[in-house]
Amino acid sequence: NFELLERHHGYIQWLFPVFENAGMNFQSVALGKDEARDIRQNLDCAKRVIRSYRLMLHFYGLQLDDEITGQVSRGPNWQQRYQFLNCSSHNYLRINRILTSLGELGFERYKRPLYELLHHEIVDNGHIPHARR
Repeated sequence: NFELLERHHGYIQWLFPVFENAGMNFQSVALGKDEARDIRQNLDCAKRVIRSYRLMLHFYGLQLDDEITGQVSRGPNWQQRYQFLNCSSHNYLRINRILTSLGELGFERYKRPLYELLHHEIVDNGHIPHARR
């Protein structure tokens, strides 16, 4: 339910923990170095990170094309989904948290492809004009 994901803010801290806890969920705690290592080393946990990443990409109208390289592209519903990137800046905070968490959890290879696609959509294509403000 994308409307629910848009309206509620506390879930992102559970899906994408970071070393410096910040956000709207005051029950979440900062990610510890040992916990990050455990997530990186546990295949089930790593799969959950990827599943969470796919969920948020889909929420934003994107898709993960390659789990090895982290390549992303527009999803089939991108025009409809970009509305959430154009209506409120809190989604940029979510994306920042996702990028930070991916790096801290050992998925560094996923960061650049997402950044580059968003940069292209904002600067070159003008599809996310709200981000230019």
